[in-house]
Amino acid sequence: MGKRAAALFITLTVMLLSVNIRAFADDYRKYNGFDYMINLDGNVEIVGYDGREENVRIPDMIDGMTVMVMSEGAFSGNENIKTVYIPESISKIGEKTFADCIKLENITGAEGILNIKSNAFENTAFLNEHSDGVVYVGNCCYKYKGGMAENAAIDIKKETKGIAENAFEGCGNLKKIDFDGSKDEWENINIETQGNDAFLKADIYFKSTGEEIHSNEVFKYFVDSKKEITVLKAVTENYPEKTKIVFPSKIENKNVVSIENRAFEKCRGLSEIGFENGMKIIGERAFADCSDLRFVNLPDSLESIGKDAFRNTSLYNNTSGNIFYIGKWCMGYKEDDSENKDIKIHRNTVGIAANAFYNTNAVNVFFPESIKYINQNAFGKGSIHGIFFEGSQKEWGKISIGAGNNALADDKISFNTTIEKNEEYIYKDLCVALFFVIAFLAIALFLCISRMAVQRNEILRLTDINEKLKKRKKPAKPPARPSNIPK
Repeated sequence: MGKRAAALFITLTVMLLSVNIRAFADDYRKYNGFDYMINLDGNVEIVGYDGREENVRIPDMIDGMTVMVMSEGAFSGNENIKTVYIPESISKIGEKTFADCIKLENITGAEGILNIKSNAFENTAFLNEHSDGVVYVGNCCYKYKGGMAENAAIDIKKETKGIAENAFEGCGNLKKIDFDGSKDEWENINIETQGNDAFLKADIYFKSTGEEIHSNEVFKYFVDSKKEITVLKAVTENYPEKTKIVFPSKIENKNVVSIENRAFEKCRGLSEIGFENGMKIIGERAFADCSDLRFVNLPDSLESIGKDAFRNTSLYNNTSGNIFYIGKWCMGYKEDDSENKDIKIHRNTVGIAANAFYNTNAVNVFFPESIKYINQNAFGKGSIHGIFFEGSQKEWGKISIGAGNNALADDKISFNTTIEKNEEYIYKDLCVALFFVIAFLAIALFLCISRMAVQRNEILRLTDINEKLKKRKKPAKPPARPSNIPK
């Protein structure tokens, strides 16, 4: 590139940068001492404040638009503010938003805050004068202040909506959380993961229900009021390569009965899973996108498998055929296949997973007598011309059929019918038939050869007799009678 071209390029770059800077600056607007900007979603973000008021009330609307965010450092260093009202519309407070507001001692409102970034209230009278322990801003847990004893326990109030970034940074001694609400209310709390490792690993006790959440080295699990355990999620997405997990039937004498939806989704390194007998439910996409998962041993106790529970695993991708099976469970079509054709469920299959043949149009469906479970929406939406079941009507009535299987209408079912043999059984039957054909031909050949040997021996015997007869001397002719002898 020549000097002129280089100079022209630099000039154009500077001009474009200047235009962008001016355009960005022009986005800042004023309202009663607040600097604000309109985000792409049409909501307002407070980016600065140059007022001198001691009592600041942040508006919830500006020019008909909702104020939702307070930006990084927006009020930082303001030494006049003593009280601030934060409207419920604001869900996020940025990093160092009120840092070094040394006179700020009172925060009201703030009931809609879900997340507070690091150091948002550092070096304020509000934080400095707060007693040690959990510090709240509105209904958001901002941080834990002070030291923490070994095996410490904390209380989290029922109204909590968020756990801020780095709220429990350095709180490695935290072992127990007492929560006033239920598990469902806990799951509605926005918990930021950054800097909250200890909080995320702590055991949780739900005071209102007597339920609990615990963690071991492999997964986090929930103990319900019946003292049955549901596996909630993996403790990490990055297990070591070729990790094997065996789900126990019991933990501390409590039955492990189910795995939550998406519990191990996208867990890298997980290559093999097994189950002690007792697991009943595997949730939707529980192991989906575990790309290294090659082997799964399902227990006989299993009653339900959710939609796409094993989709896009190595086991899924490397299984031949368009219908995916794991052991005695049919997972359904690997890809959408609504073409009108027969569906022949393998013999010895005990269950059909949720949404296995959802929106599928089939000519006929053949069920083996072994079927016990047809999960939710396994045959949802689509149409079926005929249904054939190997067992009796009474045995069909014992099958656990989930909701949304309207295509399995009783008036379409034929009972005590033989399932058309699929390729697996045809192959086996052909092998058996071929064996008998070969055996028959061998016997026939043996008999043929034996008969030919007998015939050959008879021919040789007759030939030998004939030769002997040929060698014998012919008898002498009697002498001629003299002609003069009277008769």
